[in-house]
Amino acid sequence: MVGNQFAIAVHTLAVLGFMKRHGEDRVSSTLIAKSVNTHPVAIRNLIVVLKEAGLVHSKEGRGGGVSLAKAPAKISLQEIYLAVENTAVLNAKHRAEFKKITNWLQEKSDKEVLNNYAKNMFEEFSEIFIGPETLREEIFDFLTILKL
Repeated sequence: MVGNQFAIAVHTLAVLGFMKRHGEDRVSSTLIAKSVNTHPVAIRNLIVVLKEAGLVHSKEGRGGGVSLAKAPAKISLQEIYLAVENTAVLNAKHRAEFKKITNWLQEKSDKEVLNNYAKNMFEEFSEIFIGPETLREEIFDFLTILKL
C-alpha cells in the first residue's frame, strides 16, 4: 500500500507546478503546508528528500522557497515514489504491480499520441483529397482526361 508521504509529495509537486504556471517561481513551505493541511516543518523535511532525488530546488531564508527542478511532464510517479518511500520495504510483488501501473500509463499516453497523430493526418488528407467541390471536380476531370 502506498504511504502518506507519497501522496503528500505528489500534492507538493502539483502545488509547485501550479504556482509556476501562474508566475510564481518559488513557493514557501508554509504555503505548501496550508495546501496539504500539515505543518511547514513536515513539508521542509519532505523537501530535503525531494531535493536529494533531484526533483526540486530550494533556497532558505528571505526570498527563498521551493521550485521544481524540471518540467512537471518530466517527473514520473515512479520517481516520486522511489524518492519518498523506503524501497527496501517493497517486496518483488509490489514492485511488479507498480511497474505494471507505470507501464500501462506510459502505453496509454503513447496510444493517445498516436491516435491524435492519426486523426490529424486523416483530417489533413481529407482536406487535400476531398477538398471543396470545385477541387474534386477538377481532379475528376483531370483523371478523365488521363484515361483518354
